[in-house]
This record gives sequence, structure tokens and C-alpha cells, in this order.
Amino acid sequence: MSELKKLEPLSDWIEYELDTKQIDPPILKLRLRYLEDADAFVPLTPMERFNKAVDLIAEWDITVDGQPLSLTDKTGRDQLTDFLVRKVVGRGIILGVAVVADAQDRENFLKN
Repeated sequence: MSELKKLEPLSDWIEYELDTKQIDPPILKLRLRYLEDADAFVPLTPMERFNKAVDLIAEWDITVDGQPLSLTDKTGRDQLTDFLVRKVVGRGIILGVAVVADAQDRENFLKN
């Protein structure tokens, strides 16, 4: 008999290779919040969709001078905004679109 796995509210770390020279190596690791209602994105303006994509990101692995850069800090939010418009290598989409797609993928949130 097959057992249905439980969905977790946060994903494991997901790696995105970005087309950027801002970080070395150009790999951004994110933990995402599960997006249960993708239809909530449809009637939104582009800026509202962008802000919702930012809110799907729970954690990241960026440091400045060896210190973690907080997503709640203005500098962190500004930097994240810049990353969200960068292309994800091998996927042909920008990071913001990849985040929304991956936040809907139940496989990223299954309890191991």
C-alpha cells in the first residue's frame, strides 16, 4: 500500500544558477513557501505579482563580508529584487518566474 507524504510549508534548499557576475559562484540557494493558490496571481498587476514572488522566498544563502544578508533588511530586499530579473541558466526564464513555478511544485515540499 502506498503512503501519501505530508507537504511541508517550506521547501528544502533549491539551487538556481543565475546569469550574473554579482555573486561568486553564481548559484543562489533559496527556501520557498508553498504556493497553494496560483490563481491568486492572475488578476494582479505586474508589480503586485513581483511583490508576491518576493514573499514566496523564506530564506536565502547570500552573505556580505562573511555575514548573512537578511531578506527583511532593505539592502537584502533590494538585492533580491535585482536577482529576480536575472535569467536562470538552463531554464530560459527569469528567477522570479522560476520561484513562482517552483513554489507550486508539490515535489519541492514533500516531507522526506
